Order: sequence, then C-alpha cells, then structure tokens
Amino acid sequence: MGFRVGAYSGVAGVLILLTAGLAPAQAGDVGQPAPTFASHDWAGLYLGMDVAGIGAGLDVKGVGRKGKADLKKGGFGMAALAGYNFTSGPWVWGVEGQMGYAGFKKSGAVAGFGTMTIDSKCLSSFVLRGGYAWDNVLLYGKAGVALTSARISSTAGGSSKKTLVGAVAGIGAEYAIDEQWTMRAEALAYGFEATPNLAGKKTKVGLARGTIQVGMTFRF
Repeated sequence: MGFRVGAYSGVAGVLILLTAGLAPAQAGDVGQPAPTFASHDWAGLYLGMDVAGIGAGLDVKGVGRKGKADLKKGGFGMAALAGYNFTSGPWVWGVEGQMGYAGFKKSGAVAGFGTMTIDSKCLSSFVLRGGYAWDNVLLYGKAGVALTSARISSTAGGSSKKTLVGAVAGIGAEYAIDEQWTMRAEALAYGFEATPNLAGKKTKVGLARGTIQVGMTFRF
C-alpha cells in the first residue's frame, strides 16, 4: 500500500543521518589520528519507550480498486517496549516486545456496505531482532507477530469487535549514547486480516499499518 512505501522511504533519510553522523570517524581522515573507542556491549535486558507516526488503511476485498485502501488515515502512537540482546562479536540478536496506543478511527462510504467505520486503538508485537554493530551504532531488522484491537461496522448492518493477529516486519538503526542509554529510529509494516459479518454476509478485509517511530531505551 502507498503508505507502506512512504514509511520505508521516509525512514531511509533518518537511518542515513543517524549512521553517518554518529558512526566513529575513520582512520583515513586527513590530518586527524584515528580516534579510539571501547566496543559497546549490546548484550542484556533493556526497557524503553517510542513515539510513532502512523499511516493505516482498511481494504475491503472485492470492492474498489485492487491494492488500494477503501478507508485510510494517518495518526500517531506511543508504546512501551522491553527486550533482551545476545551478542557474538559484532553480531547482535534477541527478542523484543512492544505494547501501546496507536489511534486509528475512520468512517467512509464503501460500495455495498453503506458507511463503514474502523476503530483500532491498541497495537502490540513480539519480534525477533538481529543486526550488525559498529561499536555504538547498530543496524538491524526485525520480524514477528503483531496484535491489534479492531471494531469494524457498517450502516448496512453488522459489527465485529475482536483482537486481530497479524505480522510485522521492519528495519531500524540504534545509537548507544553511553553504556546504558540508546536512541533508535525504525520503519515497520503491519498486516492483519479479518472476516466480519457485514451487510448480511461474511466480508474479508485487510487492515495494514506503516509506522515511522523514534525512541529511547535503558539497558540494565
């Protein structure tokens, strides 16, 4: 979907600036000796928070233009996170969970369903994360399971409120300010499906979200 592409392209500039501006200088810099840095230890438990800009869309299968959301809207969110890292040389991998608010409520006319409304406020995930570190700069990817609350209704009849299980994947960059505090930027794409009973029939819908988020973590 369009907002997914926008999420990935938008975060690209953030990742480039983060890695280029914060990575250690190279030994080849003219007239400057190579600085020495102690290798950052990424291993261990961490807790944190992030804030996000969100693009979301609801696609009713078989209605409207294929691959284009029938209802779409931007919003914002925030979440608490916790994770654990393991390391082997410069390689970093581990698990991470997030839980928070990601507001999305939109109504609009959809052919055959009158006015449809989608209301989804909670967004959680549990992912595997892996990447490569250059001292205090870490580039990584992540993928896993996501959950969201969703209420879908139609003025032509029918309403469904349930927790949807889907998938999430994305990329990110993290910078260690010191041995405990880090800051990060990520681009993530979420996908969910549901089959509510609307207008007297089972209707397959897809709910997708794309986020660009920044946050901080504290490692114990």
